[in-house]
Amino acid sequence: RDSSTSRGLGDVYKRQFRGRSEDGSFPSAEGFEPAQYTERGEEEFTEGSAWHWRFYVPHDPEGLIEVLGGDEAFVPELEEFFAQSGVGKGRVRTFLPDPYYWHGNQPPMHVSYLFAPAGAIERGAYWIDRIRELLYTPAPDGLPGNDDGGTLSSWYVFSALGFYPIAGSDRYVWGGAPVFSKAEVTGAREVVTVTSEPARSGDREAHDCSSGGAAMGAFVTHEGLLGATIACD
Repeated sequence: RDSSTSRGLGDVYKRQFRGRSEDGSFPSAEGFEPAQYTERGEEEFTEGSAWHWRFYVPHDPEGLIEVLGGDEAFVPELEEFFAQSGVGKGRVRTFLPDPYYWHGNQPPMHVSYLFAPAGAIERGAYWIDRIRELLYTPAPDGLPGNDDGGTLSSWYVFSALGFYPIAGSDRYVWGGAPVFSKAEVTGAREVVTVTSEPARSGDREAHDCSSGGAAMGAFVTHEGLLGATIACD
């Protein structure tokens, strides 16, 4: 990663994760294109671009945000990632690689949930709703890619409830825009209830949500969900 202290959006092309050789050296910056998608082989990135893998620290969103310059630098770069994609431009290609946000492949699927820990939950709610609206339909081809054992379906179910699991932890990040007026998730021990004004098409604002009368933050723990009733206005 470039060690420049400049945080302009143009510097995002310098501040990317790069492959590293066994001798510790990094490849030349000459000719490097962060939006170049590569499949597999001798390239630095497998099934993705530098943009895809740039945000692939799903277990530690706070650490990633800090490394990439904090909230003020991170949120505009997230916006760029989505705005330049088919989701942002309304020209969605579900089975062809998108060098920016590509919902049909696993590495960037969690990225819409990085807005909340960066203090921009309303922007996360916007993009989550846009993904649901553009990429999921009740038609036979209504999933935006290979479901891979339920990956794409699971993203939708969690996003419809309003939260998403953080890999390797007992935490979930809050998305802020549940789909259902009421949903109950029955587990082995407890029932989780989410009540909300449903998120309608075109209504992409984050809801104010509380659990047990306390306002929801960016995160909720697994223990905190057990038996909880989450109410969203």
